[in-house]
Amino acid sequence: AGPTSQAIVAKVMTEDPKPLTIQRRSIPDAVEAAVLTALEKLPADRFATAAEFSQALATADAPVRAAARHRAARRGIGIVPAAAGAITIAAIAWWLGSRTGGAGEAAPVMDRSMPVTWDRGLEVHPAVSPDGRLVAYAAGPTAMNLRVFVRPVSGGRAVPLVDDTTARQSQPKWSPDGTRVLFLSRGGAFSAPSFGGPSLQEVPAHVSGDINWAAWSPDGGRIGYTVGDSVFVQTPGEASRFIATAPEISLCSWSPDGGALACASGNLQYALANQQFGNLSPSQLLLINVSDGSVDTLTDRSASNQSPVWLDDERLVFVSNRHGPRDLYMMRPRARGARPVTRLTTGLGAHTISLSRDGHRIAYAALTTRANVWALPIPAAGAVSPYTATQVTHGNQLVESFTVSADGRWLLYDSNLAGNADLYRIPVGGGEPERLTTDPADDFFPELAPDGREVAFHSWRTGNRDIFVQPLDGRPVQQVTATARQEVGPKWSPDGQALAYFEFEGPNDTLARSAIWISRRAPGGAWAAPERLVERGNWAVWSPDGGRIAYAVGSVAQRLLTIPAAGGSPTLVYSAGDTGPRPEQVSWSADGRSLFFKSHDANGLASVWTVPSAGGTPRLLTRFDDPARPSSRFNLAVGRTHLYFSIDERQSDVWVLDLGAASDGR
Repeated sequence: AGPTSQAIVAKVMTEDPKPLTIQRRSIPDAVEAAVLTALEKLPADRFATAAEFSQALATADAPVRAAARHRAARRGIGIVPAAAGAITIAAIAWWLGSRTGGAGEAAPVMDRSMPVTWDRGLEVHPAVSPDGRLVAYAAGPTAMNLRVFVRPVSGGRAVPLVDDTTARQSQPKWSPDGTRVLFLSRGGAFSAPSFGGPSLQEVPAHVSGDINWAAWSPDGGRIGYTVGDSVFVQTPGEASRFIATAPEISLCSWSPDGGALACASGNLQYALANQQFGNLSPSQLLLINVSDGSVDTLTDRSASNQSPVWLDDERLVFVSNRHGPRDLYMMRPRARGARPVTRLTTGLGAHTISLSRDGHRIAYAALTTRANVWALPIPAAGAVSPYTATQVTHGNQLVESFTVSADGRWLLYDSNLAGNADLYRIPVGGGEPERLTTDPADDFFPELAPDGREVAFHSWRTGNRDIFVQPLDGRPVQQVTATARQEVGPKWSPDGQALAYFEFEGPNDTLARSAIWISRRAPGGAWAAPERLVERGNWAVWSPDGGRIAYAVGSVAQRLLTIPAAGGSPTLVYSAGDTGPRPEQVSWSADGRSLFFKSHDANGLASVWTVPSAGGTPRLLTRFDDPARPSSRFNLAVGRTHLYFSIDERQSDVWVLDLGAASDGR
């Protein structure tokens, strides 16, 4: 750490790394010595070959340099001032070059920025007009109630794009000549004159699902759009042509020459106009050749990489949280070999971006999302207001999932307080949080073992969602699953010897195609191969006696069921039909007589219900009727006496950022 980038680089060049065991005590001494040897400043003190380094990591008695073994003895020796100055100058020179990703990597200079909107609620999905004078954007109290507006950058009132106020509108895109705006609504893509007027359907709703992104090609002759995992291109008067497929593809951008699309893949909920808007899961960038459908991977999926836009035919600007909060980065997607990534901003907080046609102005949505956990006594009869609840967690953080320990003492939750999603626990009545994980990958859905000695969770540590178990006494983490499936939401059996979880089946993260699995622990402590319990189901949770597992069916579930944990025929507990509340995350009561579930209506407003576990009619417990304080996510936890849920605070304004002359780092 350091107050500036220069200070950090100077520390890298002059200071010794801290021992690894400070961060994780379970690291073997031989591994630590090998890593410290590999980090020596002088080449003569490092390993001669990668094979030698590999041998040192794998062999406890492998030779390591004396410098690593005696590092502590050298820490008191000062650096000769002249040498220190030379090293500092070299570090600053290296830093200046690294800012542009190496020689010749021309990075735009960030110039003046100014707000375009400042109203309460969400102003998102900004699209700057080709001439940079207007911004179209979607605005509303929540992501479920968005409407497209157009506003001059220089000031003036916002003008609704269309008069229709009954349907959700999102993701506006300008025509190349600036006369029309394309937007998503009613599952399809529509356009309207840029200063308002009747809308025209450009792309109808697709048979396989809603359109997630659509935009005109640079010459205005085609419209590219995505549905689920597929990319299509439509030419007027012709049938749509399938281009390529990739997991959860969205937020694409045409290259200026019209030959390629840069797209985000993964975390489809990141920008969709629904209650999961702003989701934290990681994603990657892809380059798709429009002519032959070939797909090239531009980034990995270790961080959130979203909203790519082309600065020109060679340079791509995108949003990423790879170094903490969301900022702008740049790369050359068509380069052969390595593609260095250059960081352009610090602390911008951008969610999605767009670029004027001349490349001189960027519009971005500065999104702030906070969500903390609140506790409400379970009402014995009738319904109560959720806003009488007591806040349990505090901080400028986004909590996505949380659970209560079996003994009712602990609330466990994930939080992005430290940058990426890590796991924490806190007494159910509130107190000082204890951080449980520090891995650079995102960890979600913590579940404390019945004996309180381990925490199960799902994580992106493998580049895929897998289930892990971390002992709380410092022993190594266990990986429970290692399949191509996306396993999520682990739940301990009451005896602590099994985990039930569900999957996102296939490349597209959808609950509609999920299955429920059980992994059991062998006597030696290893985890056996998982066994499928239910072919279609999600939110699996054990009954207090361990005899049955409750689950829901469907993304917006129509049914709530239970099934013997050993397998067998399911029992229907509740069916929503056409008008009833649709179950989301499910929880048992402490005595096993009732089930609790959360639900969202068509406007995205949440409610919490209970139903007898033997079957019956649900009873309303609480309803979140204030759009300004929604409980957007599906998560719900039930303790012995209280309900636990999150309340959101979302604010987003649209800004524009002018780009000055390019800098090549010289």
